[in-house]
Amino acid sequence: MRCGKKDEERNSCHHDRGVYPIFMGPEVRSLIESELADALESGLAAEEALDEAEGLLSRAEKVFARLSNAKRSARRRLRKRRKR
Repeated sequence: MRCGKKDEERNSCHHDRGVYPIFMGPEVRSLIESELADALESGLAAEEALDEAEGLLSRAEKVFARLSNAKRSARRRLRKRRKR
């Protein structure tokens, strides 16, 4: 069974060998499109946030490695802790 233009406008769905229409009002269609757009935007924002976090972690690792490998100053080495 082929679907005509009216069926396509109603969003026909294929099931097994037949086609049956899903009757969807314009309000419902608009709501679904809006929700999908929001989901896409949210996904893109999450990707951007993850990219930014990755960059910040990379910078933090470099700073940590530099600080942990840095030699202590001579002044710090000469100091001794006082006994209490």
